[in-house]
This record gives sequence, structure tokens and C-alpha cells, in this order.
Amino acid sequence: MKNYTIRYSQQVIDRLSEIATFIDNFFIFPSSLNYVEEIRQEIDNLSYLADAVPKLLWRTESQYHPNERRLLVKNGKFTVFFHTFYEYVIIDDIVPSSMVSKKN
Repeated sequence: MKNYTIRYSQQVIDRLSEIATFIDNFFIFPSSLNYVEEIRQEIDNLSYLADAVPKLLWRTESQYHPNERRLLVKNGKFTVFFHTFYEYVIIDDIVPSSMVSKKN
């Protein structure tokens, strides 16, 4: 089993910050940090599970990279798009799962 190093795009870092800010509007401060940390922990599992996630078949989902894959986190509330490149897992984007289309 291959181990990968996780790399986040700037867009993903910005989106995680937006998620934390959104949660801050409804809950006390530590809750948002905990929520984002839980998302990051699930993403970190890709360091050893990335090869187990199948490549995407839908054109609308593979908009970031030809070998795009996706991971559902936080009980399917968010979809993480990523691809592998040599010994790296590149996290391309994270979006609410309700915004993901599966149509060709």
C-alpha cells in the first residue's frame, strides 16, 4: 500500500476558512475549529486510502483534473475533489455535496 503526502490547494484552504466562518455565525468559536479539524482528519485518511477511491466517470465532476477522484466527508455533507501525482494527493476543491451534479 502506497503512502501519500497531502497537499491542499489555496482554494481548499480558503473554503475551509469560509466553512469555519459560516459555522461561527451559528455556534460558539471552538465548534467551527473542531468541525474544520474533523474535515481535515477525514481528508488526511487519503494518505493511505487514495488508491482505493475510484476515478470519476462523469465529465461534470472531473473538471479539475483528468484523473479526478472524490471523497465524501462529514457524513456526505461535503465532497472533496482530489487527484494523485507521484507521491502526493492534491486536494483540488471542497464543495457542499448538494452542489455536485452527476449528469454528463
